Amino acid sequence: MPEQQIIITIDEQGQVNAKTEGFQGDSCITAVVELLGEQINIKNLKKSDEYYQSQTVKAVNIVENKRGG
Repeated sequence: MPEQQIIITIDEQGQVNAKTEGFQGDSCITAVVELLGEQINIKNLKKSDEYYQSQTVKAVNIVENKRGG
């Protein structure tokens, strides 16, 4: 899994900009809201190609062979 980053910049007028890297789908928006709080007001949202990639979840099955002893 690629490293996930949220890059926050604040301009001279106090406008906060957040750029995410390594997230896919809505998880980037969720991460920004968790970081900045639910009181943020998103005025502009630009979705990158990474946003449209489907998340791959790998499941690992562990099989243990127990024999009577």
